[in-house]
Amino acid sequence: MKSKLFSASTISASFLVLTACSSGLQAPLSAIPTRQVAPARVQAKWVTKKQSPFLPAEVVVEYRSGFATQAQQTPVLPGLTHAQPLTIQGDKFALLKFQSQAQSDQAVSKLKSLPEVASVARNPRYTALAAPQVPVFRQSTAAAPLSDAFYPLQWALPKIGIPQAWGLMRSKQEILVAVVDSGVDYRHPDLKGQIINGMDFMAEDVSGPNGIGSPDTVDDDPLDQLGHGTHVAGIIAALADNQTGVAGIAPMVKVLNIKALNQEGWGSAFAIAQGITYATDKGARVINLSLGGGDQSKPIQLAIEYAQSKGVLIVAAAGNSFTHTGFPANLPGVLAVGATDSKDWLADFTNHDERIDVMAPGVDIMSTTPTYLTNAMSQNGIDVFYSAMSGTSMACPIVTAQAALLLSMNPGLKAEQVKELITRTAKPVGDARLFGSGRIQIDASLQALAAGMNPAQPPADPAAPSAALSALRASRSLSRR
Repeated sequence: MKSKLFSASTISASFLVLTACSSGLQAPLSAIPTRQVAPARVQAKWVTKKQSPFLPAEVVVEYRSGFATQAQQTPVLPGLTHAQPLTIQGDKFALLKFQSQAQSDQAVSKLKSLPEVASVARNPRYTALAAPQVPVFRQSTAAAPLSDAFYPLQWALPKIGIPQAWGLMRSKQEILVAVVDSGVDYRHPDLKGQIINGMDFMAEDVSGPNGIGSPDTVDDDPLDQLGHGTHVAGIIAALADNQTGVAGIAPMVKVLNIKALNQEGWGSAFAIAQGITYATDKGARVINLSLGGGDQSKPIQLAIEYAQSKGVLIVAAAGNSFTHTGFPANLPGVLAVGATDSKDWLADFTNHDERIDVMAPGVDIMSTTPTYLTNAMSQNGIDVFYSAMSGTSMACPIVTAQAALLLSMNPGLKAEQVKELITRTAKPVGDARLFGSGRIQIDASLQALAAGMNPAQPPADPAAPSAALSALRASRSLSRR
């Protein structure tokens, strides 16, 4: 077997990649040894329309401290159609929407002259980080340890130690994980009882001045109209061993469903910041962000800092541009996740640099999709109920599920401890400047936690999942419904 570690002759090539990434340029595939990069395949995109990086005719205003009264009010501005306040750790913002870009530009000049205004910025747009495609299935010929119909196509699970890892869990506490995404099909049979509906911060108003997806209102029905969020949620928490569909990695946890991406595959910085803040206030222990691609956003940064101050672990997808780690995965303290394939090679789309914390499988990942056909699914040939997708969007929830398993076993863990367990037990699969600590190994992380909790007691045998499966089948939260 050829080693996939870098030799001395390839270090210089990898350094060129890192140099290009740090300068913001896209690194060519040829700059990395081919044995470390999966073969490129043509991929479709969730966002089928070319979009501006900013939402037209929208601005985000930040108010200075000490102007609480003014921050709750909106000045009279020509063409203003919508004003929405947001407070994060005492910092006050407002999203302002106008009838036209010209009126928005005029308002920016006036707002900057007001003493209570600290800054005015356009509202960045962020996208789902998945690439629907025709999958190359890797079906196992071994006897399946789980009864889920598509488990033989879930090649990533045995690779990262599932279901063996479940046998290492001496206790299972219910943990709340938030998915800030395009919403979830909460009526999906493989997600029955697994989803707690939160809010829709991208309520779609087709009559709004900015067309479909204009975040004019907030409502309490975060139904997935894209297909991305349902796939992410299924990776984390689909019912396991229920003789149907797929198996989730952490089926004993609950998913808080928060919608911040619309049916066209994008969401605003303001909506995402609202979603993160909402998830934190509702008690989520882990927040999954399978999104990115936009410019830096102070509301998102402050929302993440607020979540971290409350002990929440933020897990974010690194991005699919084959360049440097994107925002918000590159923020301090965020667990940044890249994608590998079944051979532990870099996926041909994954971002990769020294900011990556870990890699996780992100190619041909089978999971749940809405039970109805959305426009994006139809355009990309995605099946209803179940389908395979690729992207750092798929790698990210695998790590989120790992964090949830660790917290389920020991709810007293701090976010920093969970992150350390994940990174410390990852399997080295390549140069750390590209792969971070390596590809995650869930059973190893649970073994490390078990040893740390009670060093005198040896960890359970990871090769014998039968006890875990017996407990799984007997668990009320995982019973067939």
